[in-house]
Amino acid sequence: MKNGMARLIDSILSGLGCRTLNQQFLLSYAIIFLLAAMSGVSLYMSMAIDPNTINVAGRQRMLSQRIAKEAMLVEAKIEQRAVLEKTIKLFERSHNAIVAGDAAQNMKPISNPDILAQMQKVNGLWMTYKSMLLLHIERATPETLAQIHKQSPIVLKEMNKAVVMMTQESGSITRMQLMISFVCVVAILFLVIMGRMFGLRMLMDNITRLERRMIQVGDGDFSHRFDIIRADNEIGKLFKCYNDMLQHVSELMSKVQQVASNTDQHVSRVVSATADTERGVGRQYDDLEQIAAAMTEMSATVQEVASNAIEAERAAGETDKQAHQGGEVVERSEQQATEMLRMLEGTEDMLLQLETETQAVDQVTSVINDIAEQTNLLALNAAIEAARAGDQGRGFAVVADEVRTLAQRTQQSTHQIQDIVERLQTQSQTAVSAMKKSTQLAVESNELSQAGAAALQGIIGSTETISSMNTMISTAAEEQSAVAGDIDQRLVNVSNVAGETKDDTQRVVQSTEEIRREIHELNVLVQKFKL
Repeated sequence: MKNGMARLIDSILSGLGCRTLNQQFLLSYAIIFLLAAMSGVSLYMSMAIDPNTINVAGRQRMLSQRIAKEAMLVEAKIEQRAVLEKTIKLFERSHNAIVAGDAAQNMKPISNPDILAQMQKVNGLWMTYKSMLLLHIERATPETLAQIHKQSPIVLKEMNKAVVMMTQESGSITRMQLMISFVCVVAILFLVIMGRMFGLRMLMDNITRLERRMIQVGDGDFSHRFDIIRADNEIGKLFKCYNDMLQHVSELMSKVQQVASNTDQHVSRVVSATADTERGVGRQYDDLEQIAAAMTEMSATVQEVASNAIEAERAAGETDKQAHQGGEVVERSEQQATEMLRMLEGTEDMLLQLETETQAVDQVTSVINDIAEQTNLLALNAAIEAARAGDQGRGFAVVADEVRTLAQRTQQSTHQIQDIVERLQTQSQTAVSAMKKSTQLAVESNELSQAGAAALQGIIGSTETISSMNTMISTAAEEQSAVAGDIDQRLVNVSNVAGETKDDTQRVVQSTEEIRREIHELNVLVQKFKL
């Protein structure tokens, strides 16, 4: 009922052009002010014929009788004529003050035409009455006295009639103005009550609705909107702003949910990629351990080759000495040549094995290089995904950058290993070629030994050649031993770097899991909002 009345009043005010609350309140205040002004004006107008005017008019009645009495006293020589003239002037001055008003006595002019006509009638009778009085004073006769006695009641009667008319007019105006004032006061009270019951109630109801909606928003519920009936007043604009705010917040929360979901998916892929990286680094670390072991074994083999080459050099010197002793040592020289041939064949096999091992090392370093490149790409992808994650992926970006740095260092080390292996392959190929030549010379030496003493000088030359070649082999073997040791040390360094990379990768995985857990918590928090 009250809500319907409030809407009706609001519709009426809107029809009058007062659509906003400010305009409606201004209209109400203007009406109240107008009614109060009307009440004040009516109270002021109720004094159009003020009590002073009525009192002076009543005094005029007594003055008319007093003048008649003083005229008779003057005629009897009992009163002075000046007293009579003074009373006459007082009557005329009072009459003029009643008709035209007197600011000194706070008397307003008569505005009622009936009262004014009556006062003019009284003025006419007064002029006649005054002439009779003056005539009686100048020459008293029974006729003038009779005229005075006749005219005096008439003046008194008409003046009394004017006073009655003034009194009635004053009472009528007073009652009317009091009625107007009463109506204005009642209207003001009515407006105040109506404003409190309906205008303020409608405002408070809307504020209460807004309060309930704000409580729901505080609880995370953004799904409720206001139905805006009118959008051209303050309440409608406030509700529209509230709906716009909910719309913007809902869109923002939806985007946050989408971003959190996408980030969770990206982090899941990063976790999977880092797990693959961790496994690849683990395999790389194991391969490097095996390579280091193989290089250690190869270094021992190269040292053994060097030792055999030194022994071959010593045997060649002994063979040369025995060749100079004569033919009786040919058989012994033949045996030494056979032994040397066997050792050279063994040395050739070792060098071939060394070449095979260096090729295997080259393959392993290629695998390490591929793994390092893959690690570098994975770290780069992780850094990109971390950059997309914003501030939450900053720590992960640092770890990914460190992983990429380590992968680059691993790749550089593998390049160095490849260079060393290539040099080792070149040197081993040279040694194999030399060993083949030594083997060929040993075969020829054996054939010459079997040919007899005539070929002894050739055997001596051959043994000298073998001695020289063995010296070269020994030198090459020592160099290969040094190179193998350097490769072994570098592989140890690469293995250490791979171990550090493995540890860093594990930390990356842990950091990624932590990021994933935090994003999951963010999703849980965002899901609490109702959009």
